Amino acid sequence: AKVDENGVITALKSGETTIKVTSNANNAITDTIQVTVKPVVEPYAKILNKEQLEQPIVGNSITVTAKYHAGTGNTVINADEGGVRIWLRHFKNEWFPIKDVVLVDEKALNTVLGQVIQTFSLKDYIPTAELPEGQFYQMRVTFTASDGNMYDDVIYPLNIVEKEKTP
Repeated sequence: AKVDENGVITALKSGETTIKVTSNANNAITDTIQVTVKPVVEPYAKILNKEQLEQPIVGNSITVTAKYHAGTGNTVINADEGGVRIWLRHFKNEWFPIKDVVLVDEKALNTVLGQVIQTFSLKDYIPTAELPEGQFYQMRVTFTASDGNMYDDVIYPLNIVEKEKTP
């Protein structure tokens, strides 16, 4: 950190430093302060268990675990999101939604970071391979931060498979 002639402290990098100040009128008057500069964190949303969601099975339930960080100086805001949303989406050609199942974690509102877990039922879903041409599934996590931007992570396409038949 550095201090200018007006006493304004500017962070140069993350870490800890001690700043000593001395009175201009009397060199015997001094004080110190310990300053901790935390690293800047860029906002993100991340689905943590993508590998486990590679081929969910029709009729089963799937649990999605995601973490988020609104970024240094930001929090999750209401906006259109209402918290952190996890979407199971079915689209037809040209990204027109046929069906959206959206689960919202409202406890994320006004927080900086956290983890959300939501479970979706795949009952009544059709295996991806049997969808009409041009249709597909997508899994998405989204939130809006107080910087006004929306952040997301996506599994596209989401390949829902048929349950194996037992002989």
